[in-house]
Amino acid sequence: MDHTGSRILAAFLLILFIAAVYAGVWFMFPHLTAGAGGNDALFLADGARRIAAGQLPHIDFSLPTGALPYFSYFLSEKLFPQIPAYIGSHLFGFLLLSPLLAAACAQIPNRIAGAALVAAVAIATLLPFNTNVNEMCGNAFYASYNRFGAAFTLVSLAWFFRASSTRVWLNTVIIAALLLIAIFSKFVYLGVILGPLIVYSLFDARWRKAALISIAITALILIVVQLSTGILGGYLADIRAMAAVNRGRVLYFLASFVYKSFFELLLLGGLILALLLERWTLATRATGNWFARLSIIRQPVAMAAAIGAIIVAESQSTNGHEMVGALGLLFAPGLFGKPFNTTRLVLLVTAATLIGGNLAIGAFEKGMCNLVNRLGAPQHVAWTDPFMPHLVVPEPMVETALSRVALWTESAATMRALEDKGHSYLNPADAELYLAQWKTVDDAIKILKDRGITDLGRVMTVAFADMFGVALKAPPPKGTKIVLDPIRTVSPMTDDEAKAYLSNVDTVFVPACALNKTSATEPAALWFGATLKQQFTEQPLTPCWAMYRRKTS
Repeated sequence: MDHTGSRILAAFLLILFIAAVYAGVWFMFPHLTAGAGGNDALFLADGARRIAAGQLPHIDFSLPTGALPYFSYFLSEKLFPQIPAYIGSHLFGFLLLSPLLAAACAQIPNRIAGAALVAAVAIATLLPFNTNVNEMCGNAFYASYNRFGAAFTLVSLAWFFRASSTRVWLNTVIIAALLLIAIFSKFVYLGVILGPLIVYSLFDARWRKAALISIAITALILIVVQLSTGILGGYLADIRAMAAVNRGRVLYFLASFVYKSFFELLLLGGLILALLLERWTLATRATGNWFARLSIIRQPVAMAAAIGAIIVAESQSTNGHEMVGALGLLFAPGLFGKPFNTTRLVLLVTAATLIGGNLAIGAFEKGMCNLVNRLGAPQHVAWTDPFMPHLVVPEPMVETALSRVALWTESAATMRALEDKGHSYLNPADAELYLAQWKTVDDAIKILKDRGITDLGRVMTVAFADMFGVALKAPPPKGTKIVLDPIRTVSPMTDDEAKAYLSNVDTVFVPACALNKTSATEPAALWFGATLKQQFTEQPLTPCWAMYRRKTS
């Protein structure tokens, strides 16, 4: 008897229950506790602000990812203003994956395994922190798009390796949806879909038909998007620019990821090898032509292709859930099948425990950190409201941030003397650094208000994120990058390039103290120096910020 209908209904009910509980909790308790990496959430908010102003991603401003995370943030702000937009964007991500997740669960005979898949995807997508053991005990605002990518990989692989090749048209629609989500979330996740799909297509005409039609549908949609908006061309330009900046570090990122995930990769590689040897033995004993016999090993080969794609994607998606997406492979058929193979089962259980256990334990530990206020009693701080409404900050983080601000403002002369001797007393990785930066911005804005300066026009901040633009809700300029990071998103500019970059900007805020000149942003201020001197008038605001206003005739 076919129980597909009952399984898909059960999966949808479970998914909707999780989404409803998640939304209900945040609507009742809409205060998000500050954690690490707040400026990552800030550039998502900046992208949402620009979309609300009518700008097109990749056309009017440059992105380090696809446009999907910014539209999720934008929709969250518009539809759910009662809760933090950061949380709402996670909910949108989970709902976007829910039809694919239900389709995957419908193909898993064991309902406990299906529930485990839903739970893993929910943890990876919904929680506002990473579950890695080396992260801080609390929320993490950075790389939420990479956590979505890991969840996307997990549900995609769980569906793919369970899908029946006989459902050609259903597979076509799902593959097209997967390709579009991968493209518009982060381009590197395309390999997770295409790798195993190419392997299956080589051996099965039905998969080949589904693949070709889905790719054609995807291409047609992309052509329509390009002709109507031009976004695809802008996206490709952003990808080329990012590739140029990071070209010299691709091998480093790959090696670093393999090092961090060595034991997970070792276990998964051993599992795939054990499965390959089993299938190869069957292939050598089977009758028929060599091509038909070779198709018997397609599953482990496709799994190996998926692992290779995960390594590439996750190495370029730092600070995400790393190998969590590979859990999708463990739902493939035949891994628990008879005849039982002790080596295969040991590798399977060990890999599932190492990856899935880390996910579940990390979710529990960091969730409890928030529930028991492990970082300290959270409090509302008015100077964070312009950057992230609904935010509350643990008291020790407030004190540390204020101490940093005092150090670089009240002792400015001493700090400059120390900086001249090579001492910065600043670690860009410190969790509360962004809070101190937000406080300096808020102090500078108060100076603007005291001086009666309101009409600033199009605003830009020479920093990782446009802190002044977001806080002032100023009109965004066109042609700038949503993330100004010389390490990852932008190459050094010539004077002419800097002049062109600032051509649509009326007011520029430049850091004047080390607190806001982190190692990533300090060189950028030097690039714009000549243009600022020629075309703008400097107005010092605070020891940490100077304002440059475009000269008028």
